[in-house]
Amino acid sequence: MRGAFQPSFRIAAKWCTPLTERQNQGRSSQHSALRIPHAAFRTSHFFPAHLFLLAVCIGAVVLLHLPQLRLPYYWDEAGYYIPAARDFYLTGDPIPHSTHTNPHPPLLSLYLAAAWKLFGFSPLVTRLAIAVIAGAALYVLLLLGALAASPSVGLWAAVWTATTPVFLAQSTLAHLDMAATLGVLATLYFFLRRRLLACAVAGALLCLVRETGAVVVVTLAALELGRLKLEGGRQKAEGNRDHSAFRTPHSALSVCLLVAPLIPLAAWFAYLRWRTGLWLGDAYFASYNVWGALHAARGVVQFGRRLYQLGIANFHWVATAMIVGSVIRSVARRPPAVAAPRGGARHAAPVRSRALAPVLAVMAAYVTLLTVFGGPLARYLLPVFPLLFLLAARAALQLSWRGRDAVMALLPVLFTVCWYWNPPYPFAYEDNLAYADFVRLHRDTAPLLEQLPSGTRILTAWPASDQLSRPWLGYVSRPLITIPVAEFTRQELGNVPEDSFDVLFLFSRQWHPDWFDRFPRLTRVHARLFGYQQQAPAEWIAQRFGLRRVTHIESRGQWVEIWAKSRIPHAPLPTKAFRMSQFGAPKLRYLTCNSISDADH
Repeated sequence: MRGAFQPSFRIAAKWCTPLTERQNQGRSSQHSALRIPHAAFRTSHFFPAHLFLLAVCIGAVVLLHLPQLRLPYYWDEAGYYIPAARDFYLTGDPIPHSTHTNPHPPLLSLYLAAAWKLFGFSPLVTRLAIAVIAGAALYVLLLLGALAASPSVGLWAAVWTATTPVFLAQSTLAHLDMAATLGVLATLYFFLRRRLLACAVAGALLCLVRETGAVVVVTLAALELGRLKLEGGRQKAEGNRDHSAFRTPHSALSVCLLVAPLIPLAAWFAYLRWRTGLWLGDAYFASYNVWGALHAARGVVQFGRRLYQLGIANFHWVATAMIVGSVIRSVARRPPAVAAPRGGARHAAPVRSRALAPVLAVMAAYVTLLTVFGGPLARYLLPVFPLLFLLAARAALQLSWRGRDAVMALLPVLFTVCWYWNPPYPFAYEDNLAYADFVRLHRDTAPLLEQLPSGTRILTAWPASDQLSRPWLGYVSRPLITIPVAEFTRQELGNVPEDSFDVLFLFSRQWHPDWFDRFPRLTRVHARLFGYQQQAPAEWIAQRFGLRRVTHIESRGQWVEIWAKSRIPHAPLPTKAFRMSQFGAPKLRYLTCNSISDADH
């Protein structure tokens, strides 16, 4: 790589190669110095360097997340993943009983339970455990990039992946997607190295983390089968009588090894069916993520959304432009094809020349699967993001244009801006550090609710209903009485009896700018395809139940409010200064008083 950034990247790239390969690089030209042979990735030859590189990747992830390491659990963490892992930690049962059952395999629960067993049950331990997985994913991406292209490609891909907002936000959240990312990268890496037994083990672990890993296993097995078919056809064309695709036991074994990870996944589904009576464990999950997703219009919209999330959002369009530019250049400069002589010597294609097809095939299969099934969350695409940046780094380093190095170095800066910048359209808080604002708001409001008289009934929606009733989630010191509703919609709140609660804890459940609700047709389409429900106005809620607003707190577009009835003798009072958000203090507006009757609307 030419330019101002070459020396530092080359020094770091040396940690990806054994000492003997460094010596060979020193005697070769600059162009060949970035060519790492297949044998360069035998980590047993240079284990301390690889261990150091892994430690650096994990340390970088931890340093980037120091402000978030002690945050309580967020949304789906509090709703499913942490309760399921805690049930396994306490009882050893892979089927959760304190939350609903999902078809997700239990490997992440086992991993978290082991971490809690060794270091104690706390959000800090959980966040660090996930950070280790994220760092390991970056380490494997470095090796994969160096194997498929060059160490510089691996380094650029790792830097871009580590700083892209979705990956950064998920690096300490106890969701399945980060572990699935590590599994996809490891499976693909061992497949390209032709370490099929290690590939099978990585694929099995991937399938036991997330059931969608089966599409990666099937894709790689299909590629292997296609390779064997092509070799058989070539042998037939050369006059070899034994031209069967499975002409040797080794050929048949390679395909069997690649599909073997489906066996433990099938065993898990059989066990789930035996324990719950349902193949997917939960009727609602199957309805929303499988049968409800089989809608033609939803598929078209979902496909466009996936392409946007992968290749355009959060300045990903810069990486996409690099790939498109490289493709155009390759097509324009492609020399005419020359037929190889029949019967001539043939050599195995180098790793880099055959790496592109598996990467593209895995990306296409994963995006297709998530277009047909599953929800619209961007984190489901997390295993594909590193592959996109791998292709982008490879493409960028093949191009020669003024300002290339500056653009490549600027991209992480643009990603950093997106950590804090919320887009002017609906998105999930967990797509950037907005999730941390959500958690901080709820964490700092919970002590106010704890000051209410004992026995006070709090009406709120999930996930706050779990946050206030389960102290082990990190928000309250004692369980509070909650009256849960699914959403803050007119329909849900209209079915709540007026005498069933005393205090309403209201908060912004979704990021929906004002302009979005000004288009009723767009709102109806979003509701029909993805279940969006417009939140009821606070004024309507106050009039419906005769409430008075006690506290209103805002932070970077998100807010929480406490509404109470007049029979509550004292309103909650702020007892401490609220913690600062990452770009300064939240906007606070208190409507607090010693007597609830003194509070105004």
